[in-house]
Amino acid sequence: MLHFQTEENYALKHQWNINMRGVNHPQQINKQLCASFSLSNVLATIEKSSHLFNIVNVATAFSRLAKILSSTESSSKRGGGAMETKKKMNDNNKNSEKKELNVKVLFALLKRCKNVLRANDKKQLEPRHLSTILWSIGKMRLVMVFAIEEDFETFGEELVHVLDAISNVFVEYYEAKRQFNAQEISNLFWASAKIYGDASALKKKKKSSSCHHRRVLVVFEGVEDAIVRMQAPLQRMFAASKLNEWTTQGVSNVCWSLAKMLASETEGDGKKRMVWVVDDKCDLRKSISDAVEMGCSGPPAKRFNAQEFANVAWAMAKFNEAPNDEDANGGREVLVNKMALELKELLISETVKGRFESRHVANTFLAFAKVNQCAEDPKFWFKLKTLTKSAVLKNMNAHELSMVMVGVSLVNESNGEVGGEDDEEEDEELAYEVCRFFTKTIASYTDDTNNETDDDETGKVGLIANVLWALAKLPQLLGEIAKKQEKVFINEMLRVLEQSNGIANMNGRQASTILWSLAKIGDVVGFEDTGIKSTFEHFSRTHFCDARSSLFFKTKTDARSFSMILWAFSNGVPDVATNERAKDVFESAHKDLRKENFIDEFNARDLANVTEAFAKRLDTPEKVLKTIAKRAAEILDTFNAQELLKFLGALERAGGDVHKYEKLNELLRSKRTVKIPFPALGLVDESAIKLRSATPSNDASKQIDRVDDSCGGFGRQNTGVALWEGSRVLAEWISRLSTVDLHAFCSNDAKWKKLGEDGFFTPHLNARDAFFGKGKVGVELGAGLGLPSIVASKLGANVIATDGDDDVLSLLKKNVKKNAGEGSSTKKLVWGAGDAREILELTRHPDFILATDVVYGNDTSKWKALVDTIKRLAGRNTLILIGNVRRYPTGHPLAETTFYTEATKEDFDRAEVPVSSLHPDFRRTGAGSCVIHAMRLKYDAQPFVALGKRKKEKRKKEKKEKRKKKTILN
Repeated sequence: MLHFQTEENYALKHQWNINMRGVNHPQQINKQLCASFSLSNVLATIEKSSHLFNIVNVATAFSRLAKILSSTESSSKRGGGAMETKKKMNDNNKNSEKKELNVKVLFALLKRCKNVLRANDKKQLEPRHLSTILWSIGKMRLVMVFAIEEDFETFGEELVHVLDAISNVFVEYYEAKRQFNAQEISNLFWASAKIYGDASALKKKKKSSSCHHRRVLVVFEGVEDAIVRMQAPLQRMFAASKLNEWTTQGVSNVCWSLAKMLASETEGDGKKRMVWVVDDKCDLRKSISDAVEMGCSGPPAKRFNAQEFANVAWAMAKFNEAPNDEDANGGREVLVNKMALELKELLISETVKGRFESRHVANTFLAFAKVNQCAEDPKFWFKLKTLTKSAVLKNMNAHELSMVMVGVSLVNESNGEVGGEDDEEEDEELAYEVCRFFTKTIASYTDDTNNETDDDETGKVGLIANVLWALAKLPQLLGEIAKKQEKVFINEMLRVLEQSNGIANMNGRQASTILWSLAKIGDVVGFEDTGIKSTFEHFSRTHFCDARSSLFFKTKTDARSFSMILWAFSNGVPDVATNERAKDVFESAHKDLRKENFIDEFNARDLANVTEAFAKRLDTPEKVLKTIAKRAAEILDTFNAQELLKFLGALERAGGDVHKYEKLNELLRSKRTVKIPFPALGLVDESAIKLRSATPSNDASKQIDRVDDSCGGFGRQNTGVALWEGSRVLAEWISRLSTVDLHAFCSNDAKWKKLGEDGFFTPHLNARDAFFGKGKVGVELGAGLGLPSIVASKLGANVIATDGDDDVLSLLKKNVKKNAGEGSSTKKLVWGAGDAREILELTRHPDFILATDVVYGNDTSKWKALVDTIKRLAGRNTLILIGNVRRYPTGHPLAETTFYTEATKEDFDRAEVPVSSLHPDFRRTGAGSCVIHAMRLKYDAQPFVALGKRKKEKRKKEKKEKRKKKTILN
């Protein structure tokens, strides 16, 4: 595997054998190894004398191999020592005898290493030896190096023995309180991440292949287990070490390594192994936070350089994405926010050491976009864009450009209102430039075919998928492209995709992303003069050329990708109902869905998307519809309200009849109890709020139009009998208001500053008591099941939960009576039908107004009555909170944002609650995410005075005038 195949190297080896005669003492061996500067010499020494090696010799041999290999890979663009080694081996496999010899040499070194570690001579075996050996194994990527050998199991098992021995000695030394210095701890972290990452990636790849042996998987699992055993002691060592002993490179390595291991686990088999130590003696999160603070705000000489900055930013994003199982109190979230704050301040201060290269910029850009830190800080967003431009996009490769493109789309999704119109134009210009350079570089981009652990996103097809996905999320830019007829970006990417045979080789994840994106793009720019339709047809021709084809088996797809591909065909092929190529795909899908157990993989969202796709074809077999209905009945409780309405509408349009499917019909007709905990209020387990809910009916006699096409256009009117996500999001946020600093929002956002003027939000304000405390009065509009009203009442407020539908009111009354605090009530209120304050018998303006999921589409006529009702209720000091799911991307012609930017702008100031302030479960962006809008009557707007009150004041004034006249006469 590690070779010296050339005649010149073979001669060097022969000469080295002559020199090695008489070298039989460990000290002499070590001198010989240290004097070796060629790979062949080191290997010759190992071959000749490994049976005599002590632990010092073993560590030196590993170190020399790793460093020599590292020095020869400087011309390699990416990968690690193993990538270069693997390439060399692939290029020089002609002499199998010598190749076998070299594998045996490396095997002999591992075997000797295992033996000396097991002997554990404590006089010789020092912490630095463990650190050096593990670092070298990680640097050489030995897991990957052995993975391509025919006898991988034998070599791999020996490597597992070595790693087990290292792990056992390390744990023993930790328990004996042997001291490891900062550099050794850093090296152990870094090596752990490299080794664990390679093993997890290869195991995932082997599992997905059609043929693999259990013995191979056992090797990978053995590698993972050995590394995992070291992590808790290693984390405790880091937490207990003195911060002033650490370099910024060491801190960067630790952050990167922890993030890498979390990411490897998330992308692997889903088993939970990597747990952060958080207890009275060790809080890993605080240790990381303190170390990052040192690298950002310490003395100039101790601050991060550009590479370290990018690594820590990347780690921050991975910490944010990882599961939080051991962290119920949100400590990981606090860490991410602290890291973001420190890194942003360092970048803005322009005191990062060294020059940012394109790869540093790309990593930094995407990392901050992923943690929603750009949209909430316009100053930093401007700095990041400036840095990106100064890095000169033309110097970026296709991979880096795709990262920036995805970052721009994420920022656009998280908040469509960063800055003003000039900023929006800058964002569009940046995205336009990225697309332009990407189309130039992607054609010449070469996949790293030697990279066994390459994921789907780093190959040519994966990069095109990422950029198309990002483009689909930027409707404003697509609108400009459509206006200017500049569809060259799209066509060029599709041309490259076709020429590189990407359509034939793409897997399910790539296919679903590309086809979904093209359907979304075509919806905005149109399908004329683009290659979108031909790409769909090419995909069909490639994968479904005969009746035996299978969408599932052809693309190795999962349920999510399967549903996205079908949805994409139904929306991306304009003539889908009659198109023969589309017919092939749908007929294949019909067969797949009837295969045993496949339908069991579908969740509510997948089922809704598949059924919506079938509704476009109108030729779905009854057996398929029955299979879908059966699965829907099994998972009915997992549908959110919008998904359920979309599914039921699509099922009917596809030719199904809910009443025919007995189990589904029975469940839909029944009332259900939804149990919702609120830990911040101590409402958990049996004390959790329990709401009665139902399925919205299809009552054609009702003419109130409340549901738009985002729910499938099914015409269900009493939508409030189901629980909508906006209600959950707003209620959860209100429950934590005592921990939310509204005044801090004002210092970061001009809109919040406007909202909080004249002391509305003061420093250290307890918003819970100020707006929802005892004696406060509130109204919820379109309350549905009344969850926000119930939570507000638990905080002490008197709340009137209102709705305009009799079916909804029936459930609302039961829920409020069972769950709400004293002083709460329900009332029927139809928007725009009279004076709201008079109807609700309010003697003053309420302290707060709540509403959730009351805005659909962008029809201003539907909003007029709602705006009028809010105006009639609100006073200058009334806090208005509206939670709404984004059913369309920002900038889409049907986006609900028009309501907030147009319908309310005349009378109300408005700001959005930062995404980072929401519960982690709801911290999403773009279409499908929920936004909480905070509003307040403008300073110069006159609060509406109730008609009855005006009459009383008029009469009072008239009486006063009469008394005045009478006094004058007297």
